[in-house]
Amino acid sequence: MSKVDFSFENVTLNESPAEAGVYPVEIVECDGYVTQTGNKRVSFRARVDGGAADGCTIKDGINLPTEESQNVKKVWLGFFKSLGMSPAEVADVFGNLAGKDGDAEFYANEIGKQVMGLKGYMYYEPAVEQGTWPKRQWLTPQQAKARTNTASKSDTSVLDDFTNV
Repeated sequence: MSKVDFSFENVTLNESPAEAGVYPVEIVECDGYVTQTGNKRVSFRARVDGGAADGCTIKDGINLPTEESQNVKKVWLGFFKSLGMSPAEVADVFGNLAGKDGDAEFYANEIGKQVMGLKGYMYYEPAVEQGTWPKRQWLTPQQAKARTNTASKSDTSVLDDFTNV
């Protein structure tokens, strides 16, 4: 017979933060799949590391880059830079994957070997309406600091200034 156990230390509900903001995150999961449109895609689960949303998770996915997908390459570069990797490091670590014809899970495993446990910053804004997607953007430490400073300065609204005259 099993003993009752109310210890929830290693249990997560995979809930996203409830409020928009810049969050320090750690990559805790990496999977690969093919989208409905046929693109190979890698998804990441990042756990918020600190603050009021500590332990919440944010899921993001990025299509694998191709020669034609310059905008996708920019998203990948932002992701890697957020995790502290320079473009030269990315080329050195992942250059051997160029031209290989693996499935999405193969690429997710290879990328996951390098990024699991790395920490970075993400701007996250929950979806507002049903059927919409949350907003996510990977940020460098400098971008995260600047965005956090800007948000804290704009916490007082114009209406607050008007009513305090």
